[in-house]
Amino acid sequence: MSETHGQLRLLITGPALCGLMLAGMTLDHRNDKVESDYTEFHRRAADAINGIPLTIGAWAGREEPLSKEELSLLRPNAYRCISFTDTRPAPAGDAARRVLMLVTQCRRAGNMDGHYPPTCYPSRGYAQVDAPLEGKGTLRTWHARNRTLTGCEYFFERRVQGRVGRTAVYNFMVLPEQGVRPDMESVNASAEDYQQRYYGAAQFQLVFGGNLAQATPEARQQRDEVFAELIGPCSNVITTLCDGVTTHE
Repeated sequence: MSETHGQLRLLITGPALCGLMLAGMTLDHRNDKVESDYTEFHRRAADAINGIPLTIGAWAGREEPLSKEELSLLRPNAYRCISFTDTRPAPAGDAARRVLMLVTQCRRAGNMDGHYPPTCYPSRGYAQVDAPLEGKGTLRTWHARNRTLTGCEYFFERRVQGRVGRTAVYNFMVLPEQGVRPDMESVNASAEDYQQRYYGAAQFQLVFGGNLAQATPEARQQRDEVFAELIGPCSNVITTLCDGVTTHE
């Protein structure tokens, strides 16, 4: 009889326990956010990025359009590509200093990969140089206004008509509720997290050419100064991109 009662108890309690577990899982996921919960965040992110001015201090900017191919690849929620020129008098014989600022924010973090310097530049015929490891940049820490930002510095070269052109890129990522990140590793992890994937990601690039792209201490110091001048006034943009869906709502 005891064996029979034991089997009967299992028959009764087994389904009941399963039912309780399923109910618990349902309750646990009731607070999970869905894609529509992130609409307001992406609207704020786009407004902040679109609000970056074309004049920052002595730097005068000109908007550069995004090609159809880039639009198809990125599918950005917001995008700015601004060519800034330093309007201060340049020393005799020096060309005017020009810097390209790119700010991209996507609803899906995975879309960032094609815009990531170690992926983007080699696909356009550039060779990465001065890198500690292939596909990696040099980890850097910059100071801009009231922020300390960690990102990566990259150098690329491309030969055109027998001449070698050199480009330096300062790059960092922004993940909502996680802050500034130096590379794609954190972005890829965020894309795989079901609670983070609808946040997407943002990316900042400053692209330097000419004398500013040289691998010398003097050129690096100048790049860092330009970074502080141009990224410092974007501090409120970075704050908005770091915010979560409940902030300011």
